[in-house]
Amino acid sequence: MPTGLEPLEVIDGQHRLWAFDEAVADGILPGDFELPVVAFHGLDIGWQAYLFWSINVSPKRINPSHAFDLYPLLRSQDWLETQSELRIYREARAQELTELMYLHPESPWFQRINMLGGSGINVPATAGVTQAGWVRALTSTFLAPGGRGRAAKGLFAAPINNAPLDWPRSRQAALIMELWRGIRKNIVDSDPRWARGLRVRESGRTPERTAREDPFSGTRTMLNQEQGVRGVLATSNEILYSQAVDDSRMFDWELDINIGTTTSIDEVTFAINHVKPRKLKTYIEGLAKGLAEFDWRTMEAPNLSDHQRLTKRAYRGSGGYVALREQLLSHLAKRDDSVGERAAIVLEAKAA
Repeated sequence: MPTGLEPLEVIDGQHRLWAFDEAVADGILPGDFELPVVAFHGLDIGWQAYLFWSINVSPKRINPSHAFDLYPLLRSQDWLETQSELRIYREARAQELTELMYLHPESPWFQRINMLGGSGINVPATAGVTQAGWVRALTSTFLAPGGRGRAAKGLFAAPINNAPLDWPRSRQAALIMELWRGIRKNIVDSDPRWARGLRVRESGRTPERTAREDPFSGTRTMLNQEQGVRGVLATSNEILYSQAVDDSRMFDWELDINIGTTTSIDEVTFAINHVKPRKLKTYIEGLAKGLAEFDWRTMEAPNLSDHQRLTKRAYRGSGGYVALREQLLSHLAKRDDSVGERAAIVLEAKAA
């Protein structure tokens, strides 16, 4: 580990430069060999990130998401926002995370996302959310760049105490996957009252046990609709971002994984199995438990009261996103734990 600043930082061309090491060691490099370089003096990290982007992404069109892993500071630069490049990064990353949720065998959304957005025999009955829906949900929550006023600040994109969270795709995917795994596990193990209500006939006379996963992946649960996915991601992001601002050390998650242009299933699995520090894992578990206890039934669910049906009707449409998020925060704020305390802080900040 370096103990201080290096005298020189190579912004681009590392591979060409390091290729000379072997030639120098073998003594075959001519003493008068000249290598043209462009040198800058006194560049801050923001300018270094800008030059990296200009050299690698603008002319060559490498994967912009990969560039943002190498230089996390790029995620929050105003000049990218004005050039629409930030939107390109966010959508590219959101699509990658969605694909990992769909392809990873341990994901609760394994082969359960409608990747092409169509309908028919090739779309599983449990695939209630499209890829586009997931991308929209991620870009407006965990990948939101923040900004002035009350603009949403994403845990993976907005600055946290002056710098974005230095997490590559594998860690981002692992956190989202662990959250959803925890929600499903709590529904299956605890079988909350709202979930039991989905397994009873409309008449209420003859209980009918259906698939154990029905409250999570059925047709009458918001957890299998874009509204529910957006609600889970938005609420979780607000709580985790607020927590990170006050306790960034909880999110110091170092893994010995090289940042490549793509992320493999094995890399995500490794990240899932090494969620550290333990405090972060415990926090995610508490958040998932609280979210699983919320009444996720849709207004079409059986045996709802008139009041319940009216409340759930308010979740529909574009305005329903805000209503659902507020209800979820209020629900979590009733918990007697650190997640409940954080939800109360977020609600208080919104009311101020």
